[in-house]
Amino acid sequence: FGIIATEKGWNVYLCGNGGSSPRHGDLVATDLSDDETIRLLDRFLMFYIQTAKPLQRTARWLEELDGGIDYLKQVIIDDSLGLCEQLEKDMQHLVDTYQCEWKSVVENPELRARFKEFADEGDAKVTLPFVRERGQKRPADWPDARPLTFHKSVPREDHWQWQRMADVEQVPQNGGIAVHYGEVQLAIYHFARRGEWFATQNTCPHRKENVLARGLLGSQGDEPKVACPLHKRTFSLRSGEGLSDADYYIRTFPVQIRDGQVWLKLPSAELLSQELGCGDESTCSSETHDAVAVSA
Repeated sequence: FGIIATEKGWNVYLCGNGGSSPRHGDLVATDLSDDETIRLLDRFLMFYIQTAKPLQRTARWLEELDGGIDYLKQVIIDDSLGLCEQLEKDMQHLVDTYQCEWKSVVENPELRARFKEFADEGDAKVTLPFVRERGQKRPADWPDARPLTFHKSVPREDHWQWQRMADVEQVPQNGGIAVHYGEVQLAIYHFARRGEWFATQNTCPHRKENVLARGLLGSQGDEPKVACPLHKRTFSLRSGEGLSDADYYIRTFPVQIRDGQVWLKLPSAELLSQELGCGDESTCSSETHDAVAVSA
């Protein structure tokens, strides 16, 4: 909606739309007072909320509304359905009970804990590298996008050991969280829709950013996958195979849940650090991160 000031009050326009299919808003009322304008918009918004499809824009909703803009004016101005009083009450209830979910998180330590960067460390943050250019600070260029190559120095899985990495309650359902393992960052996922747990390296092999723990979980056929949140490359959570680009792949690790704790079967931290190239700080933890995972 939009309102435009006039010498006598406000003109109200409804159901305009930008984007790929733009639509001009319709003028539905002129020269309204402040109170009349708010009351009309309250009625319009509540009628829209209660009748539109989920995520449907007002322009598309109006195009599907039987009777179009004339019918909408009858409902919210002429009260043809006898709903206006109820629509105003519904809006007042919405205003009275509204809460900002992000503000609630900031004010609630228990909710804030769900947004920790790492499951095994308090307030640590990954530091984005910056450089100075022409007297100004900007993010450093991404490193060369060559795929990571796994080294043969990492022994076979039957030589790996189980390590306790996090509590189950720390990992969001249908999401992931990062943990430290020596100098390496790992990602643990609780794919609740499938009733399964997975673990991978946290480093995206494309741009070497530690972001896979915040990736989007989904399925490709029966194959569980994670999509890098930066560039949407997808990887199998079972094999680590690149599903959208075979040149890129990731390490995956077995997961067990024991007494409310998440355990991963891993090679030694030193060998894994060598394999994932942690000599280059852009591919692993920041130098300020010294914590290691709790060992078995």
